[in-house]
Amino acid sequence: MLPAVLHLIVQSCRLAQACHCDLQALSEVCAVCNDAHIEFKDGRYHAVGAPTEAALVVLVEKLGVADSGLKARINAQRSASPEGHGNGTCQAYCRR
Repeated sequence: MLPAVLHLIVQSCRLAQACHCDLQALSEVCAVCNDAHIEFKDGRYHAVGAPTEAALVVLVEKLGVADSGLKARINAQRSASPEGHGNGTCQAYCRR
């Protein structure tokens, strides 16, 4: 049983690595081709815009960026000033 479980874990990790580049590309397209945004108001984040576009912006922010240094900077900015950095990941993609 244990070898089968380990095999599944290894296969899952390989699949996740292969999908990672695809998810990053999808995330970039969703960030750049989007008019929705996220606001921080009354202590909560709110998606603003057309529902589908807003959902895609939320997805982009949840997926984050691959660069760990950039991810750390985005998270630090968001923690220090959530009002101005709800769209940190989207803004990073748009600046490319």
